Amino acid sequence: MAPRRGVTRLAAVLLTALLPPLLADADIARTVRAASSRRRSDRSLVVAPGARPAVLAAMTLGEEGVNRVAGDDAGTGGAGGAAAVGQKGSDAGSGTPLLVVTATGREAEETALALRSYLPADDVAVMPAWETLPHERLSPRADTVAQRLSVLRRLAHPEEGGAIRVLVVPVRALLAPVIAGLGELEPVHLAPGLAVGLEETARRLEAAAYTRVDMVESRGEYAVRGGILDVFPPSEPRPVRVDFFGDEIDEVSSFAVADQRTIEALSAVTATACRELVLTDTVRERAAALADAVPGAADMLERISQGVAVEGMESLAPVLVDKMVPLLDLVGDRLTVLLEPERVRKRAEDLTATTGEFLAAAWTSAASGGTVPVDLSAAAFAHLAEARALAISTNRGWWSFTALAAGPETTRLPLSDPRTYRGELERAVADLGRLARQGWTVVVATDGPGPGRRMAQLLGDGDVPARIVDQLSEAGELGREADWVPDPAAAPDETGGAAAVDGAVDAAAADPTAGPGDGVVRVTQASAGHGFLAEGLRLALIAESDLTGRASAGPRGRRSL
Repeated sequence: MAPRRGVTRLAAVLLTALLPPLLADADIARTVRAASSRRRSDRSLVVAPGARPAVLAAMTLGEEGVNRVAGDDAGTGGAGGAAAVGQKGSDAGSGTPLLVVTATGREAEETALALRSYLPADDVAVMPAWETLPHERLSPRADTVAQRLSVLRRLAHPEEGGAIRVLVVPVRALLAPVIAGLGELEPVHLAPGLAVGLEETARRLEAAAYTRVDMVESRGEYAVRGGILDVFPPSEPRPVRVDFFGDEIDEVSSFAVADQRTIEALSAVTATACRELVLTDTVRERAAALADAVPGAADMLERISQGVAVEGMESLAPVLVDKMVPLLDLVGDRLTVLLEPERVRKRAEDLTATTGEFLAAAWTSAASGGTVPVDLSAAAFAHLAEARALAISTNRGWWSFTALAAGPETTRLPLSDPRTYRGELERAVADLGRLARQGWTVVVATDGPGPGRRMAQLLGDGDVPARIVDQLSEAGELGREADWVPDPAAAPDETGGAAAVDGAVDAAAADPTAGPGDGVVRVTQASAGHGFLAEGLRLALIAESDLTGRASAGPRGRRSL
């Protein structure tokens, strides 16, 4: 088939079509089936980094769910294998919600972005950690707090914002205790036609720790001018102007900070609280009672008792609120999966050591060398072993995806990392062309439309049939033979990287009829992070980072203003 010319548009698509072929492998299918089991335990698996989002997505959906969302009810891509194993019980193919733990916040964001290449964006959420230590006299950023509260609200009330199927958290967020009841904080909803009253809305914003100013310029501020309320919710890219007609909202629109001019009308806006420590009457009373007991924090406690949100007040949360609870108590019924457990463990050890040292020093100094008369240890990071024990005791399991086998009992999935070409695109074109001609299903995913068009052009110039596609959500769109069965005797190369690519190319050359593909490389836009090779399945996903050797652009933060 000749390469498709003249395509100028490349929209981001789901890569769900890649999931049914993966389930044709017995080890991957057993892993997905085990994830859906009602009895969860401690388990370690060797999974290539680029394949982890796909495996996690398959675990979330379950075998039946994979075939349903990918339009593969008959079991295409596995000669009926996925459908057959999905019939072995009501729980076997139903999938399970996941709690995915990473070593850092950036890895959490990148993992979530890659997962959204296989699952609907709203099904995946990130619970960020505070930028501050629990006992520092610094407050976390308002947008961080807003994202955390939004996640906690969805966990407590999935009927409002939809259930979170995959919750990704850095280990710092996993180990930090959370103030009990934050999921019950109702955000302020603003939409045309709502009769909420300007004064009542301003009162609710004040209670949610928004600061009243003359002119809104930063997140967490609000201003009132006549019948107009300006507010900058931390979760929004721009501030919002709300026009009231009496007690009813007449119009909601965004505006620019620089010149205060209206930009566009909005259908609705949700203003989440800016602080996790809400200054209720009980909190204020406790602050007043403690003002004399903690000399170093007397000024902070005095202002809190007056209902003023002050910088660093979260450090006193353990003595001002009723209870602090582990995050694991709030995530519901879901399987816990650690990515790179060695790095997670090292990060957890650093956190617990640092917070212990800080707690021993900070408030002792604040009390002028005396013993602090209050116990703030309830806010300290828990040990990872405590989190593991809690997860297992509550049937949330403790799975690990690692790059190195810890022992012979560790399951190794037959997936490997592709070669990193580091800009050698001619070599990449040659390798991908050989794979495609020998029946491999080859998908190239780029972060943006420009690189995708460029790669399709290079493939075409290299006489490699290529097609830019804007849909890869159904198994049939891969062009694979529906009745093709992988050879169980095939022994895929587990070394990964260049050796895996070379071995795959050599194996394809030795058996021209080895694969089920149609010989066409499909190029699409998806933030897959990294790609993977499934040699036994004759399936390859090549990401832009694999071609260039540069890290993916990653998630973009909100900074419009």
